Amino acid sequence: MTHTPVIRIAVLCLLLLAGGCSTGPQPLPQDVQPPLYTPERLLPPGFEDPAATYDPWEGMNKRIYNFN
Repeated sequence: MTHTPVIRIAVLCLLLLAGGCSTGPQPLPQDVQPPLYTPERLLPPGFEDPAATYDPWEGMNKRIYNFN
């Protein structure tokens, strides 16, 4: 039985790793709010939405994109 210490150490490591996964996220206290990630805060000033830009070739571009 020369492998007994190795097996014990391996089992102990597996138990420690599995124990770290057993707790879920804790709720935030009422006075702490998560940051608000809104487009106004993330986008640079003067940003224009590409979807709002007129594209006369949009129909053909979509068909080629879907084909590819």
